[in-house]
Amino acid sequence: MKKELKEALIQAVMKLDERQKNIIALKFGTCETNREIARMLNLTESNVGTILYRALKQLRDILKEQGTVYEPEI
Repeated sequence: MKKELKEALIQAVMKLDERQKNIIALKFGTCETNREIARMLNLTESNVGTILYRALKQLRDILKEQGTVYEPEI
C-alpha cells in the first residue's frame, strides 16, 4: 500500500466514532469474525455487521471526498 494511501486511510479512520474504530480494528487488525466481535463487545452478530458496513461506507466516502483513490494491483 502506498504511503499516501496509508496516511489518508489512517486519517479517515480517526473520523469514525469509537465503536466503529474498535470494530474495524478487531475485524482487520486481529482478523476476528463478526461472531467473535459480537461476543467481545456484547452486541449481536447482525449489529456488528451493520456497524462494519456503515463504517466501511463512511471510510469510502471520506476517502472519495479527499480525492484518494485506491486501485488494487492485479
